[in-house]
Amino acid sequence: FIKKCYEIPEASRTSKGTNLVNVIDLPKEDSITAYISVAKFSDDEYLTMITKNGIIKKTKLSMFRKARRNGLFAINLDEGDELLNVLKTDGEGSILIATHNGLAVHFDEKRVRPMGRTARGVKAITLRDGDFAVGAVAISKDETKKVLTVTENGFGKRCEISDFPIKNRGGKGLICQNISDKTGLVNSIVLVNDDDDIMLITTGGTIIRTRAEEISVYRRTASGVTIMRTNENNLVSGVATLPKEDEVEEEALMEAENDGEIISESELDSDTDTDFENNSLSDELQQDEQE
Repeated sequence: FIKKCYEIPEASRTSKGTNLVNVIDLPKEDSITAYISVAKFSDDEYLTMITKNGIIKKTKLSMFRKARRNGLFAINLDEGDELLNVLKTDGEGSILIATHNGLAVHFDEKRVRPMGRTARGVKAITLRDGDFAVGAVAISKDETKKVLTVTENGFGKRCEISDFPIKNRGGKGLICQNISDKTGLVNSIVLVNDDDDIMLITTGGTIIRTRAEEISVYRRTASGVTIMRTNENNLVSGVATLPKEDEVEEEALMEAENDGEIISESELDSDTDTDFENNSLSDELQQDEQE
């Protein structure tokens, strides 16, 4: 689907927003997987799609220039598979895909040839029994960001991109997160700058916002540290990166529309004592760090 930005109703940060069925003709059996800002439908850029079962497909962005009101067919999915993520790429970088069981594969984007809109795609990663892809990021040649992995139980860490050597497409992957009953399985993978903010949301609707620079940098096989306190009924369900916000209005942070609870950084710090910058970790968090 294509929609002009000015056609989407504007609202405040804490409002519920508008139901998508009032914006696009979304079929009842479908849901939104990704949204991408596009200024120009260029032949030099691609939409790279990754499915939950580890299939990847790359299509020229220009092939989506003339979208119909009821949408365009973008990928032919296998039975039982679903679209996980869509990335805008330039064909010159690399792709990093992470799985629920803490594995990741990193390969050159050129190993995925461009295909038509109705194509199925090719295998990006060979998944072990019971495993599935949970996230993917596009990495440019001169990328300076770090890789952030977050687990369902609120553990996370930053890693250097160099910790993920480029291998062949379709491999079984390398460890990207040391998982255990304590950490839980991997939920998300994103790229972050030191000056980014990270927002985490749980299945119970709780949201926290913290600074990326406060999450320690570890090697690829580490478990990480506690970013957010969770329980079996309130697990991490999503992660997003935001521009750094030096001053946040306390009143806005305490608003709880959408039946959620928003927690400020000061409240989080008082509970977990996560002052990574000054290396003043509490005894409890020191036990959470596993090298």
